[in-house]
Amino acid sequence: MQIIKVIVVIIGLVALLGFVSLNIIWVVAYGRFLKHLKLNHYEHWNTVGSPTQFEDEPLYGSVGYVRYFWGRKYAELGDSELTGLGDKLLGKQKLMLFCILVSGVCVVVALEGTG
Repeated sequence: MQIIKVIVVIIGLVALLGFVSLNIIWVVAYGRFLKHLKLNHYEHWNTVGSPTQFEDEPLYGSVGYVRYFWGRKYAELGDSELTGLGDKLLGKQKLMLFCILVSGVCVVVALEGTG
């Protein structure tokens, strides 16, 4: 049984490392997305709150940000490059969510019965 917990901990650590790595990659990709949005769709960029890469509130604030990306609102602009950048961001967000969920489950499993 102990070997299973070790394997679970290793899987959890790998998932956590994946989350951190994806987060770093996401920050770079988000910067590219915002730059493209500002340079090619300035009015829309203003409409969504003139977001910058490092600020307290991303596009529309946190709830609006989720609606904007998960609703693929950027695709409505008809810009295939922006849509591609946005879809890649969305994909990275989904993978980050998966990694953090796997890490959480692994922590719960590893701690089960140790109390």
